[in-house]
Formats: sequence, C-alpha cells, structure tokens
Amino acid sequence: MTTQPLFPESPLLVHPTIATTLGLNESLILQQIHYWLERSTNQHDNHNWVYNTYEDWAKQFPFWSVSTIRRTITKLENLGILISANYNKLKLDKTKWYRINYDKLHELLPYPLEPMPHPCAQSNQSTQPTCTDEAPTFTTPLPESTSKIPSEILEAVEEAPLNPHHFYEENGFGTIGSYMSEKITAWSNDLSDELIIEAMKFAIEHSSKTWAYVEAILRDWIDKQYTTVTEVHTARLRYKEKQSTKQNRCTRTDRKETKTSMEKQIPSPEDLVRVGVELEKTAGTILAEVQQYHPLLDEKSITAFISKRIQHNTEAEKRSQEMAKRFEALVRKKQQISRTHG
Repeated sequence: MTTQPLFPESPLLVHPTIATTLGLNESLILQQIHYWLERSTNQHDNHNWVYNTYEDWAKQFPFWSVSTIRRTITKLENLGILISANYNKLKLDKTKWYRINYDKLHELLPYPLEPMPHPCAQSNQSTQPTCTDEAPTFTTPLPESTSKIPSEILEAVEEAPLNPHHFYEENGFGTIGSYMSEKITAWSNDLSDELIIEAMKFAIEHSSKTWAYVEAILRDWIDKQYTTVTEVHTARLRYKEKQSTKQNRCTRTDRKETKTSMEKQIPSPEDLVRVGVELEKTAGTILAEVQQYHPLLDEKSITAFISKRIQHNTEAEKRSQEMAKRFEALVRKKQQISRTHG
C-alpha cells in the first residue's frame, strides 16, 4: 500500500543516517544536488556538475535564509563531500559549480548505505516539474541508529576555517547581496579570509560595523605590509605596550609634580619657628604648629630650632641696637661740628 504525500506537492526526502551523521540541513542539500546532478548535461573532468547562486538555492529551500544555505554548503565543502569549482565563461561570474564526492560521503557514514533514492523524489521547488514515475512510498521503517557522529567528522567541522561571508551576516554587518559578496571575495583573494574576518572583529570592537570601516582597516594593513593575522596581533600588542608605557610615564610625572606642589605648600620647620618667634608666640604653641605639619619631627629638634631662632633674633636685635647707637653718635658728632664752625 502506498502512502500519498500530505499535500499535492513533491516532498523533500531526508536520509535518516545522513541526517544523523551530518545534519538535517546537510542531508536535504545533498539530496537536492544529487537530484540535479542526475539531470545535468554539464560535464567537466568526467563528472556531471550543477551550478547555482546561494540566492537561487534559497528559492528551492524557501524556509531557509541565504546565510543558512551558505553555511550548510560551506560545511559540506570543508568535509570534502561537496566539490565546488568555477567553470563560468566570464571571470567576473562567481557562481559556484558543484558535484558530490560519493566516495567521501560513504566513507564518513557509520555504515554503508543503499544507493540514493530515485532522483525524481527531490523536486525543483521553483519550477515544480511533474515526475512521471511512481510517487515515493513510505513503507520502509526507519532504521534504529545508535551510532554517534564520527569524531573525525567533528574534528573536520571544528577545524574548518571561518567564512568571511558568514561572519559578515552573522555579526550584524548586514545581508550580503551579489555586489557585497564580490567585494568580500575580492579582498579575500588579495589578502586572506582570516585577515578579512580579523578586520571585521576589529570593527566590532570599535562599534563600527560598516564595510567602509573594514575596508579602511584593510587598506591600512596593506600599507603596513601585514599579510597574516599573527603580524596584526603582534603590531597591536606592540601598540598597546607603547601606550601603556606612555601612560605610566605620564602618571609618574603627574605624581612627581603633585608631590612637589604639595611639598611647596607645606612650610618648613624653620619657617614655622621663625614666624612663631617673630609673633612672640609661646614655645608650646610653636611646638604644636610644627608637629601639625611635620609629625615625624621630635620635640627635641623643634626646641633646638626655637632656641636657635631666639638666639638669632637676640643677636640680630643686639646688632641693630649697636648700629642705632653708632648712628646716633655720628649724628651728635655732626651737630657739634656744625655748632663749632657756626
């Protein structure tokens, strides 16, 4: 007994083993490409090929975004299951051509599979061709699969390099159209995917998620002849160390100037004693004022300063009195001479 599809449109088939091993999206993409390869008349290097843009693939999988399709295809390419090339007549045409490496696919699966289902089971969602063959039946029970994803597959996926097109969309730079895709591809060809992604990371760190900013970074790196991410990281580390050294130098200078300024604002013990003696303050008052500004100075030293200042002032006053007496004597002598001659 044949079970008919739920709706009158050709269904997309899913291989349970491929979906469990590689992923549901990958299983659907592979079946669709297999479908078109069976009908392709484009032969190169003794293989059939099909070509499509990511946008055109999205028409056949309307429930996926372009970025999801690109990410899925890239994963299959990195695993070596999907082979891509460019057989376009125009060099500017970057549309990819695809074929399936069936040997690699079977090699990665946990156990051998029967041949692929009849390719007519997978339809072109954009043109809806009508298959003349019998509709697919759903009478075979799903096999129980207890196998885990092979570790070599996981390692291959984990080691797969990042794609700048994916990174652009997944990190909020915008949706990639054909024009932007060509620009990113051109930069990748001139430099590398890793450098393009590194420039976008730098733009994100500086809150400038625009392609113009990314291109400015890339031009700067070209001028500085950076060709690897390691060179970029080394240069950035040197710049940070230079800025840190400069900041530390400025901090030390500021501290020194602040210390000097504070020292200038604090009167010396000698000045405090001098002012106290001249204002005829008591020895106890002068001692307290000096210790307020210079708490580490002992009482004996301060007392010595006071005694020295008093002695200095006494001697100065004595000299002043002597000078005053000599001046008065000189004035009297001049007066006497004046009277004598008068």
